[in-house]
Amino acid sequence: MSPGSRRGLPRLVLLSGWLFADLLLVLFLTVLGGVPAAPGAAGPGPSASASVSPSASPSSSPSVIACPQSFDLRPVRLTIGNITLAGVIGRDPVMVQRVVDQARQQVAGAGRENTYAGLILAFGLGPNEVRGQARMAANVAGTILKEQLPRFGNVLVREFNYETAETGTLHLDVYFLVRC
Repeated sequence: MSPGSRRGLPRLVLLSGWLFADLLLVLFLTVLGGVPAAPGAAGPGPSASASVSPSASPSSSPSVIACPQSFDLRPVRLTIGNITLAGVIGRDPVMVQRVVDQARQQVAGAGRENTYAGLILAFGLGPNEVRGQARMAANVAGTILKEQLPRFGNVLVREFNYETAETGTLHLDVYFLVRC
């Protein structure tokens, strides 16, 4: 190996390192440019001197949400009583109407008429022998609320069961969505 070729090898390694760093920087900037902006980072608003004129047609641009929705960490406990588990599971019209009426009344009593539900933890109560039936009735009751009441339209339902001697009662812990 000649002395001139030894001298070129470190320089080649140095140049390949810089090329790698440049390519990594280009990749980083490409990925960073593809990430959508945060909801609150819409940029500067209109200046104070700009005049606002009413528009005859509605704007087609999406509105910017200044604050995302989150769960109110204080659930509203809906106690659905005077039902039969089999009637709820079978969607007996009388049982469906009882679930809807009791839920509507208790939501209004909690002052949540104008908010939307985000999560329901549904608890079916019953002895060990009807554990599966109580859990299924809790799930069906949550599904009934999703179908019958608009404020429960996109709610997530997770069912559980309590082992108690009491039957014919469901507890639905409803977590409503709030804006900060």
